[in-house]
Amino acid sequence: MGFLSSTEVVECSASDLVGQYVGQTGPKTKAVFEKALGKVLFVDEAYRLSEGHFAKEAMDEIVGLMTQERFMNKLIIILAGYEHEMNALLSVNPGLSSRFAEEIAFQNMTLKQCLSLLDKDLRKSGVVVAELTDSNSTEYAEVQSIVESMSQLSSWGNARDMKTIGKRMVQQAFSNAANDFGQPPSLTIGEAVAVLRSTWDEKRGRLNVPTMGRSHQNNPSLPPMASFNGPASPPPPTSTSSATQTSKPPPPSQRQSPDTQTARRKAHRKPQTPPPAATSDESSRASTPGPESLVCRDRGVSDEVWNQLQLDKAAELALRKRGIEEERGLQLKLALAANEQQRAEMAARALENEKRRAGGDPARLAEVERRFAEAKKREAAVKAARERAAAELKRKREEEAKRLKELEEARQKLAHMGLCPMGYQWIPQASGWRCAGGSHYMSHGELGL
Repeated sequence: MGFLSSTEVVECSASDLVGQYVGQTGPKTKAVFEKALGKVLFVDEAYRLSEGHFAKEAMDEIVGLMTQERFMNKLIIILAGYEHEMNALLSVNPGLSSRFAEEIAFQNMTLKQCLSLLDKDLRKSGVVVAELTDSNSTEYAEVQSIVESMSQLSSWGNARDMKTIGKRMVQQAFSNAANDFGQPPSLTIGEAVAVLRSTWDEKRGRLNVPTMGRSHQNNPSLPPMASFNGPASPPPPTSTSSATQTSKPPPPSQRQSPDTQTARRKAHRKPQTPPPAATSDESSRASTPGPESLVCRDRGVSDEVWNQLQLDKAAELALRKRGIEEERGLQLKLALAANEQQRAEMAARALENEKRRAGGDPARLAEVERRFAEAKKREAAVKAARERAAAELKRKREEEAKRLKELEEARQKLAHMGLCPMGYQWIPQASGWRCAGGSHYMSHGELGL
């Protein structure tokens, strides 16, 4: 397109820019810039440039080189890395945000895309799990719920994680074929869900997030999980330590048919009214409510009610995510406005000094005064823009705080009323609240809201 003299991309990492001793970083960074002159310089894992004294020196050197006439507008520089770490990097040097004002964010894959990729990977190995493509089945909703919960973890890897899960499912399928001599590789939806649960527990264990209760994993009388509440907030402390567990497939003689597995999946943990005396196992589950608790569909809850509840849970999560993204955008807008104001103030001060040096040259003095007036006008404009950005950010934070406070007050009131004996989280709906198990409902009017 004529912007650069070459289509070549020069890729480097932080170690290619950072020296090991004093005085080495500057020349190394400049050498990389010389190599990338007229090309694209791609700095991978750039967030490492915010770690350590020499790394900061490299970042300062990059900012300095970008202002030099030899390099200015003569190469494209791309800093790549994870969003949170990159935001930390931009705070290392005040001039970074304005010089790297354009951001390209790669959004997470949707749940449908994740499951489609998983199905394609399985089919490449000759393994077909029909429920993974049937979006109307209960099993599909169950799988989708587990993947959605995993996607909320900070360690979520999108396609990378789905391919890892696919490999584990293929291994399970070939293990089944080895046990059933002469049969092709096969995998039931129950086994696929077991692999997903195992991966979910493993990922949570690495982040020190409580996994599924051991009693639920080892007790064959309990139904498989139907849904998770995602880890939107840190889980409450529990008395049991979490551990990563890998469950082995049962021998062929103990495997259940798809019909039996479907029947067990449709079983329900508890009746709509609490039993006269809870067992110790039920008491332990009821004593640890919260977003990390294992949630099962209550007995008697219709598909229509349950599916609407899942949509409402997803809508609440999406609303929370959108609020976070909007606040980040406003923070960036405020930071850019602050940088613009700082530059405008510096330009005005420089022209004020130049006006004093103009001396008795009327023509030069008039020109400087004209530029000074324009600079002061710009300074006032960017100051007003910064104040607007600050006010907008403050308003957004107050609105979100008010919304969260109202939600929390309603949930506390519902928890105090004890309508859900399992202590499940309450999900806001259009005209009221419903517990995550599905069977308990309270309208806004009944709640006094």
